[in-house]
Amino acid sequence: MRQHILPFLLFGAAGVCQQSDAPPAAPQSNSDRVFRVGGGVSAPKLLSKIEPNYTDEAQRLHLEGQVVLVVEIDPNGHAVHPRVVSSLGHGLDENAIEAVDKWKFQPGYKDGKPVTVAATIQVNFRLADNPRSSEEGIPLDQLNHLRSLPDEQWKDAIGKLARRIQRLEPSPAKTGLIAQLGNLVTEGDAGHDTLQVVASTMADVLRAAPNATSYNALYESLARLVRYEHCQASIDTPQYESAVAKLEMEEEHRRNADFTLSDLTGRRWALRDLRGKVVLVNFWATWCPPCRKEMPDLEALDQRFRSRGLVILGISDEDEEKVLRFITESKYSYPILLDPGRKVNELFAVEGIPQSFLYNREGKLVAQAIDRRTEQQFLAMLKQAGLE
Repeated sequence: MRQHILPFLLFGAAGVCQQSDAPPAAPQSNSDRVFRVGGGVSAPKLLSKIEPNYTDEAQRLHLEGQVVLVVEIDPNGHAVHPRVVSSLGHGLDENAIEAVDKWKFQPGYKDGKPVTVAATIQVNFRLADNPRSSEEGIPLDQLNHLRSLPDEQWKDAIGKLARRIQRLEPSPAKTGLIAQLGNLVTEGDAGHDTLQVVASTMADVLRAAPNATSYNALYESLARLVRYEHCQASIDTPQYESAVAKLEMEEEHRRNADFTLSDLTGRRWALRDLRGKVVLVNFWATWCPPCRKEMPDLEALDQRFRSRGLVILGISDEDEEKVLRFITESKYSYPILLDPGRKVNELFAVEGIPQSFLYNREGKLVAQAIDRRTEQQFLAMLKQAGLE
């Protein structure tokens, strides 16, 4: 099968991806010689590349999507220090890194001299022989464009897709489709029936290949649906038990979490100092469409419940200038904290965003959201902390 793989080098005014599904900014460097595009620093340009390859496993699963890397383009035109910020797994992350390592760039310049510049690289994996549909006739565009739909249309579309995928005969394509849908179905209120359909389909797929270690990501998705979306799944394998144990360990860290971060005004916020308040910790980024979609609801909750003891802390690991510009333009008023070294993201085991964690007035973790929530879903969470 021939593959068509589309690589993109993405730079914005601050040296980060600017499109709607863009990944986060490059990690902060301790070296003051790592620059961002703008302020007299030019963007590197891609001169030559090699195409990354599909792995046999990803090809068998008909897996499509993007691997996103943050890198530094050094003065010699090489991409160094790659870090995966959006993963496809199944060997594609490694293949993307291997390919990008061989790409050649014209470096960025400052004051006429080549300098190291932070950059984001997105590598798209597409199966070119039939780019718009799977073998079973389910248009992949229906998956790819779900995020662009208003909530009610999204709920209807994702419910229909979940049931169509469930009715498919077992195949690698079915596995790939339910894996992709599993990453999208929690981005809002799909309804418990649809979530259960997705969980049941995942369990069916995994029972058919219980010893396949390549399905670890799917096991983790199913474990999250069961634990956080209250779905049921009839499955008993070591891989599933391992996925559940991983979630339990992450929760233990969150229950005992404490951190101190500064907001955009320089004020320091410590979680331990907020006992007596209901605290909603929300991890987000300016580049993240589901994050941006839930922020107006968070602002409405802040306005409604701040006087009753609610504190919303939005945490971003992006560059301060980029975050400040976005918040200034959007006029959100709840505190936005900066986590440039990602230490708090790592403490909470945040691998995808948005994610939200709710602590009651005694500092007990009472609710968790593994993806975007609607206002009504946030209200249900707050009720668990005694706010309604």
